[in-house]
Amino acid sequence: MKKFIVRLFIVFLVLSGSIGYVSGNRATPASSCTIASYTAQVSNGTLSYSQVGNGRKVLLLHGLFADKEQWHTIMCRLSEVGYQAIAPDLPGYGNSDGFTLSDYALENQTTLLHELMEKLRIKFFDLAGSSMGGAIAWLYTQRYPNQVRSLAFIGSPLGVVDWADSVKAAIFQGINPFIPITKEQFALEIGLLFFTPPLIPDAFVSRRLQ
Repeated sequence: MKKFIVRLFIVFLVLSGSIGYVSGNRATPASSCTIASYTAQVSNGTLSYSQVGNGRKVLLLHGLFADKEQWHTIMCRLSEVGYQAIAPDLPGYGNSDGFTLSDYALENQTTLLHELMEKLRIKFFDLAGSSMGGAIAWLYTQRYPNQVRSLAFIGSPLGVVDWADSVKAAIFQGINPFIPITKEQFALEIGLLFFTPPLIPDAFVSRRLQ
């Protein structure tokens, strides 16, 4: 396979002010420009996406429990420096609709995103992903290396490799191991994040769960 050089997309760090701003999957302040919203039919469903600006194309992929709106402030700033920024709601998020369970697999999402870019007639673009979006961005780059000019990870990658059995077991029990609501679930989360879990005072854990 043709060697692909992954370059850090420094412009995102400059424009965002801090990596944590876009990696936290939280709501962002009101955008400072007019961002258009569109939909596109792809395979089994409809992808909703935001778009603003003209010039060099950049595709922005949100993370777990987020949506396209997390990018809106950065999209405005990118448009100010000559980019056309595009941010979709991934299947199962935001206003995207109609997808089957199999479409949620990260590998299958790369196919849906490829269909979106073909519908938009965009052949080459820069690609950035936050959290889970970074994993999808990496998989997309592996599958379509000639399309991606540069690749940026922000708080990623989650899901490039399959989840551990302990994570799957928790999910099958109806527990989200990444959003703990009890001390037992918090201990599970820490155990998944650290090879040797640190000692965390009970007082801190209690405040974390409030």
